[in-house]
Amino acid sequence: MKRKRHDLFWGFVFIILAVILILSQLGLLGDMRIGIWTLLATVFLLSILLKSLFSISFWGILFSIAFLCILYDEPLGITALTPWTVLIAAFLGSVGLSMIFRPKKRQYHRGSGSYSSNKTVYEKSEWIVDDADGASASIHCQCHFSSCIKYVNSPSFTDGFIDCSFGGVKLYFDDAEISGEYAELTVDGSFCGIELFVPKDWVITDQIHTCLSGIDEKNPQSHAGGGKKLILKGRLNFSGITITYI
Repeated sequence: MKRKRHDLFWGFVFIILAVILILSQLGLLGDMRIGIWTLLATVFLLSILLKSLFSISFWGILFSIAFLCILYDEPLGITALTPWTVLIAAFLGSVGLSMIFRPKKRQYHRGSGSYSSNKTVYEKSEWIVDDADGASASIHCQCHFSSCIKYVNSPSFTDGFIDCSFGGVKLYFDDAEISGEYAELTVDGSFCGIELFVPKDWVITDQIHTCLSGIDEKNPQSHAGGGKKLILKGRLNFSGITITYI
């Protein structure tokens, strides 16, 4: 049913855009002229906007609105604000809202089979972080406007949380072991680069909501018989994750 509603919505969107294109070319919209490339860009930005609304990604919401304002600045009468004013406003608004409404870390208690929401306890960001937290079942890493390296040596790794903006994080899991069938790593990243070095027998499952971001794998392995699973969750905005199997 959800898939059907999704198809219906985009079906109507494309039909409406087709009608707008025809009316525009016939001059029935007054001085407003919309080309095919503008409509395609509109569809792309609307898809980002809707996806960002569902995942509550402020970067995706504000920047997609900003680019839509740039596309339609003349009909909206806001040429004095485009492009730099709306882009800077989107940037500042995204930073502010992300800091105010920072998501809480949801930790799964395997024994009880239930979730509990706690405020995340962050560690101090340094170039190299290698303390007792690296050997615990749950790890946390915060990095803003800097870079840090963390070595995870846990013999029973279950979950982790990365909070990074305008920086870089390197996490080494080569000495870590997943105690159960899977572990979860939640990422909240904006304008950052994250590198994960994982054992070659791990299987990565990507469940991250991305906005103008990407995930790249190096030296991927084939797991015919399966293996320990690392599930990536959270959101990534204008960032990238590189996964290296070692």
